[in-house]
This record gives sequence, C-alpha cells and structure tokens, in this order.
Amino acid sequence: MKNITLLRNDPRLLDLEQKDPKLTGLFNDVGDLPIALSWDAFSFMVFTIIGQQLSVKVVEKLYQKVTQACGGTLTPKRVLNLSYESLRALGLSGRKAEYLHTTAHAFLDGHFHPSKITLDDKDGLFKHLQKIRGIGPWTVDMFVMFVLDDMDHFSKKDLGLIHGYNRFFKRDLSPDQIEKDALNWRPYRSIVAHYLWHVHDR
Repeated sequence: MKNITLLRNDPRLLDLEQKDPKLTGLFNDVGDLPIALSWDAFSFMVFTIIGQQLSVKVVEKLYQKVTQACGGTLTPKRVLNLSYESLRALGLSGRKAEYLHTTAHAFLDGHFHPSKITLDDKDGLFKHLQKIRGIGPWTVDMFVMFVLDDMDHFSKKDLGLIHGYNRFFKRDLSPDQIEKDALNWRPYRSIVAHYLWHVHDR
C-alpha cells in the first residue's frame, strides 16, 4: 500500500474545476486529502468482502481480527486454514466466510493471475472477476480504484459516494444521474470520488 496526498493546488484539481466549477467548493472544503492506494490485491479483496454493507469502523475492526487470526499477514492459504466456524467466531457472517474462502481459492488456482487483472479491457475484467462467488460490480469497482489505481473510475453502486454527493451539493439525485454528472470529471473521476468519500465519512 502507498499513501499519497492530493494537494489543493494539484493541477488535476485545477483541471477538474475548469470542467465543473461546482467542484471548487468541494475541494476548498476538504483541502489536502491523504488517500491509500496500491493495496496488495488479496488483502484488499479480504477487506472489501468484509466491508460489504458495513460501516468503515466496523470493517476495520473485523479486518484486524481476521489479519491477527492469520498470524499478522493475510495470504490465501492462511485464510483457508481458518474454518467457517472460526471466521464466524470473529464476527463474520456465514456468507462472508464462504466468500473469503472462494476468493482465496481463486488466488491459488490462478484466476487472479496478474496477466488477467489489467485495465486494458475493463469490461472483460469485470466479467472475469465476477465469476468468483461473492464478487459483484461494487467489489470490482473498488478493486479498480484502490488496487489498479485507475484515476478515471466512478462507482454508482457505492452508497457512500451517492450520499457524499447529495449531502455536499444539497441535491437528491439518483445513482444514474450522479454517474452521468461524473462524466464531466473525466479523466479524473476517481479523484472526485475520494473527496466525496471524505464528505460521507466525516
């Protein structure tokens, strides 16, 4: 994982403001923004599967419990060594325990081979990863943004982004409407997403 900080005077922010002037208020309000990118692929999938439909604080606690149960380092083999019962005892649902195991198997059998996980064919990437039980469009959206570091992606499936947008701009738009507005932010849609997440989380 690498931590970077989006500075208020970043040229990409200035470009975004020219394309969509209402973003000036958002960037001024948040200021410099630290974000974490380039996650280890397997660790991120564990974090994201745990995080489905849960708050960030709850996810972080559960993630730490699973990491500790794996001896401090998450690997597919160590996760598979934890039985469903062990994972449930840590606070995970039976379904999420199953999803962690299916994902671990996918890493071990080559489904997650780097040659198959690229941004060259984003539609193909979505189809490929969603073959794994427990991985849906939202999970792949997050993978694209936080592991593959795609700076031009937006997830209308993410409730935090939708809430952050409507909360800050005092609107009540649908996910489809917000996704359409996000087209104005290309090729830096992910950057705006990070600012909207900050608004949602605070």
